[in-house]
Amino acid sequence: ASTALDAPLARHAAELGGDLPAYKGHCLRVLSYANHLLRKEGVDPKPYQRDLAAALAYHDLGIWTDATFNYLPPSSARASRELKGQVAPSRLPFVEAVIDNHHKATPYKGDGVDAKVVDAVRRGDWADASMGLVRLGLSRGDVARATAALPYAGFHAALLRAGPRLYGANLLRAVWDFAHIFKV
Repeated sequence: ASTALDAPLARHAAELGGDLPAYKGHCLRVLSYANHLLRKEGVDPKPYQRDLAAALAYHDLGIWTDATFNYLPPSSARASRELKGQVAPSRLPFVEAVIDNHHKATPYKGDGVDAKVVDAVRRGDWADASMGLVRLGLSRGDVARATAALPYAGFHAALLRAGPRLYGANLLRAVWDFAHIFKV
């Protein structure tokens, strides 16, 4: 799983710049939360690690690579292009589902274990993005243990800095684009 996460991040190190360690930490915390949630639900997360790590490398990447807060479509498209040959073709739709639904406000519905995995990532991302305010099945202790092992390291500050960097003083455009990443 490490290579599946590290290789895309290394490929985009220039775009991520000084935010690379914070973004990598975010990806690893979300992966940790998803694994924990899956184990709690009786699902073995091990078979999913490579595909999850690959998806998480790209899940928010469009903020940096495409300079937009409406980053789900470009992040998903970039993952599909760049992961050909690294992820089995039959698994690319799963990777895209993880990316496209990680900001969904309601549970992800689908058939089979893949849907549970996509939803576990969704829940883990909400927990990390909200700094544990929205936990969706994780305890305060779960969040505290994860952040002790993998500190936030400026991830949330990087997101706040991105707004003015990408949009200048055009707050309305930033909010408009940002609103497009959420699904019901």
